[in-house]
Amino acid sequence: MPQQSRLSTFLAELKRRRVFRVAAVYGGVSFVLVQIIDGTFEVMGIPAWVSRLAIILLALGFPLAVGLAWVFDITSEGIVRTDRVSTDSGPKGKVQPSSGKPLTSNRALIVVALLAVAFGLWSRWGGGEATTGQIRSIAVLPLENQMGDPDQEYFVEGMHDLLITELSRLQGLRVISRNSAAYYRGSTKRTEEIAAELQVDAIVEGSVFRGGNQVRINAQLIGMHPERHLWTAVYERDLINILAMQREIAQTIAAEIGLSLGGPAAAGPAPAKTVNPSSYDAYARGRQLWQKRTGPDIMEAIGFFQHAIDLDSTNALAWGGLADAYAITSYYANWPVDSSRALARTAALRALELEPNLAQPHTTLGFLAPDFATREEHFEQALNLDPNYATSYHWYGMALREVGQVEAAAGLFDQGARLDPYSLPIRGNQVEVYYFRGEFEQYAQAARKAIADYGPLAGYRLYLADALLMLGQLDSALAILRVLDQEKWTYAKEKLAFAYAERGDREIAEAYLRDATRNDPLQRPAIYAIFHAQQGELDQAFDSLEQYMRINDPMFALGVRVDPRAGPLVEDPRFDALLKKYGVTN
Repeated sequence: MPQQSRLSTFLAELKRRRVFRVAAVYGGVSFVLVQIIDGTFEVMGIPAWVSRLAIILLALGFPLAVGLAWVFDITSEGIVRTDRVSTDSGPKGKVQPSSGKPLTSNRALIVVALLAVAFGLWSRWGGGEATTGQIRSIAVLPLENQMGDPDQEYFVEGMHDLLITELSRLQGLRVISRNSAAYYRGSTKRTEEIAAELQVDAIVEGSVFRGGNQVRINAQLIGMHPERHLWTAVYERDLINILAMQREIAQTIAAEIGLSLGGPAAAGPAPAKTVNPSSYDAYARGRQLWQKRTGPDIMEAIGFFQHAIDLDSTNALAWGGLADAYAITSYYANWPVDSSRALARTAALRALELEPNLAQPHTTLGFLAPDFATREEHFEQALNLDPNYATSYHWYGMALREVGQVEAAAGLFDQGARLDPYSLPIRGNQVEVYYFRGEFEQYAQAARKAIADYGPLAGYRLYLADALLMLGQLDSALAILRVLDQEKWTYAKEKLAFAYAERGDREIAEAYLRDATRNDPLQRPAIYAIFHAQQGELDQAFDSLEQYMRINDPMFALGVRVDPRAGPLVEDPRFDALLKKYGVTN
């Protein structure tokens, strides 16, 4: 028999035995089942290995279904063995049909298969705004140090920071901040557990190796709904091109998840600049120290940032780091506010002169600006450039609170916390919102909860002491504040002044108040205004408040209005008259 004739006979036999029909129906139904597994197993808490096993079984079942279709047929009389081709009757070479009638027609089964495929396609790519598999949030876990040298950890952290910075430029993507991602350094938790805690759709994992000025980064992108490896790559570049490499990785991830890099220019971000390896090295060391948020670390960070600038005066990242360090020296290193802020402002402006599209210096300038309108402008610019920079939300919220917009500030603190859920300063300001709402029991509870979660950090103990003061538990508050004062926590002196004034020890109270305001002449009149108001000394309180409005943006008086301790001052008719005199409106 000719080969073509044998093939035609075989195909005719497949059709007669309804193998094609069974294959089509099995494929369509399997497609639907895969979509159901994809969309429901994770939500129901079923382990990922179960879904993988189910899909493997469906795949293995296909040849079995085809084999059974060859041997058996479903008819109106039940399951029967398919007859062989008969050559005893009928025209020569013709295939004789089996004796039983099929339970369903070919046309009906084809319709069922097509409907199954259509349903699967709809469930996968349609039928809802948030479809399974979409990636709208991501976390970059701490990169692994493959150099075997703990002294190189600062460099690995720098690579981690740069990658997060580049991913933050992706429009429509929520990127967890470096601070909260670093919380999982050395964690033994499974990837899906971390993703659930951070509430993200995907995780980036990777490692860094550096040999001289050559850098190699291994990176992989893992989707979570369902858990799946989406992309893996290895990048190797000279350190001078490290910024370009980080941007290339971010662009690859962007293409994988269907997003595009942001930035102010419609044509996309400018090409990444080359860096001086030694200058970048010093910058990375400074940034690692700055993250620790202690006085000695901040001062050492300033030295590294300055060294980076000495090596390369065009290093915009180093200028931005120097601005950030100087901006908080008055809080952590007890520097005079006016000099530290002047140095910070100069460094931030230089950073923007070198790289106008950096969000970080705009945030710093917003924090430093002497008037609310300028603050707001810089924060808006920062968020347009990088909507994932948690510090912008945090410091913007603090600026809104200073003009009395407590609920708007609380909303920004919450947005910052979504990006940086383990940020201790943001969590602290979330706690403090209860003070400005006058909800002192909740204030104490939130402070205790923060201490339980993160330990007895000075800021959280200060909030607890403040809450106890407002609840009239003077002795308990003083016990905490005295310890904080011994630890040289600046803000403890202000609260001690209020506590001793409440107890009637006026001389001690004023001594603490002088110490608390020595390095901050701009805020001194506002603190004295609240102090006198709490004591019912309204004439002195109004004198201090007007002095404050003369040397600061008068808008900041609205922040005094929402301070619970300033109640007697705000209720006096002279308060609204003073606001009107300086043109302050809500």
